[in-house]
Amino acid sequence: MEAVKQRMHRLGTDLMSAAGSKHPKSRKAGREVLVTAQTIALNAARQEVVAARSEPDMDPEVVDRVLRQLDLRTISIR
Repeated sequence: MEAVKQRMHRLGTDLMSAAGSKHPKSRKAGREVLVTAQTIALNAARQEVVAARSEPDMDPEVVDRVLRQLDLRTISIR
């Protein structure tokens, strides 16, 4: 788990560096990659939350609240 966290941190740093580049093409490409990565992660999270909804002890209101938060994050990255 720690190795994955470190890789994700390095990837995030690299993407933010590219997105903050002074070169417009690099900045645009970095931003596109960052948005794509965030979208993939949010979609994966959404799938897991929807799958968890069928668990017998899962509160549907909590699932709905988490899904709303994921939706808001998805909207905010575009």
